[in-house]
Amino acid sequence: MSLDVHPAAGLEKLYRSNPDAGFGRIEALWAQLARRYATYSVDRLFLEVFNEPPVSEKIWNDHGPRLVERIRHEAPRHTIIYGP
Repeated sequence: MSLDVHPAAGLEKLYRSNPDAGFGRIEALWAQLARRYATYSVDRLFLEVFNEPPVSEKIWNDHGPRLVERIRHEAPRHTIIYGP
């Protein structure tokens, strides 16, 4: 099973129009989610950073690894799915 964040209407709009504010919201969300699910089986739960990020490659190449780092801090043993 995977847990992921999708760019729903409000979050996608914010992230497109103000990437730094959107990133802050996504990072806070992942901090909560990863902390909550860190005790789930690492063999049964995978964490997907962001499904189809609605920002440029340049922005995602900056933000994506930072989100991975945040998730890893809270859930150090889980597999993290990260893509373009």
